Amino acid sequence: MKRIISILLLCSTVTCLPLNSAYAEDPGYYNEPYRNQFHFSPEANWMNDPNGMVFYKGEYHLFYQYHPYGTTWGPMHWGHAVSKDLVHWEHLPIALSPDENGQIFSGSAVIDWNNTAGFGKEAMVAIFTHAGDKQVQSIAYSLDKGRTWEKYKGNPVMPDPPIQDWRDPKVFWHEESNQWVMSLAAKDKIMFYTSPNLKEWEYASEFGEDGGIQANSLDRTSYTMSSQTGESFSYEGDITLNEKNGREGAGGLVFRSDRSAKNGYVASLDAKNDVITLSKNVDGTNEVIMRKPFTLKTSTTYHVKVETDGDQIQVSVNDQSVIKKQI
Repeated sequence: MKRIISILLLCSTVTCLPLNSAYAEDPGYYNEPYRNQFHFSPEANWMNDPNGMVFYKGEYHLFYQYHPYGTTWGPMHWGHAVSKDLVHWEHLPIALSPDENGQIFSGSAVIDWNNTAGFGKEAMVAIFTHAGDKQVQSIAYSLDKGRTWEKYKGNPVMPDPPIQDWRDPKVFWHEESNQWVMSLAAKDKIMFYTSPNLKEWEYASEFGEDGGIQANSLDRTSYTMSSQTGESFSYEGDITLNEKNGREGAGGLVFRSDRSAKNGYVASLDAKNDVITLSKNVDGTNEVIMRKPFTLKTSTTYHVKVETDGDQIQVSVNDQSVIKKQI
């Protein structure tokens, strides 16, 4: 059953009329006295978070958290509607329903233009949280513009949550690194993962409630990059050095850099070796310019500032000048 409604895409939590069906009993439901006219609402019953908003072949797709059989929060499904103009909307059948892995919590949707997952040319792929005994990440796909959906037989694709609250994946294709990137809400922090194919995911980094740069050093170093490349400017940020799996954190600021960071300058803090380094990347090779010993503690946030004036660079930590060098 499909009906056209005229609305604006301003999604918010909506409690609709107390109907037992997923569809409105009255075909003139849009003219009901308490029907939203400027916010999206399903034909009947409960909705909340918008999910998986994506544009494909002339249509805007809106998925949303949906309890189709009650007027309060209940077993979550993904409702679905499409629009050609973000004003007039067509209700489509429920896209995803709960199964043996749990309810269908929030997530996102992408078009797999390069068929990285192998589902088929230009598959529309939904990435969502399965919420059962634990919260895990799963995928489903459509090959007919979102009209019908098939859940991946290998679900969940991320079966091992590091904490209990681990949900709501937001996924996008990162052209420069040629991979998918996912952000996940993990209690009081955001965790990032990468994948070549939407099926196999690898932990990349995270940041927490204190903000700044979280340098966890899983045998890697975490940096933030400045878009400034001029002769004279200042650039600063808070870096938190965290110990993880017995390895102490390292992180820093990248500046006067190209977008790949293969060429540019780096001011880095290394808690493992208690050292602050100013270095330069040249075609991917790091060359040390100056290194100074500096006592650094894990689980501590440091305010790092880089000031450049022509060929002079100064690096300060917590307002203390550590490195000053003519290059």
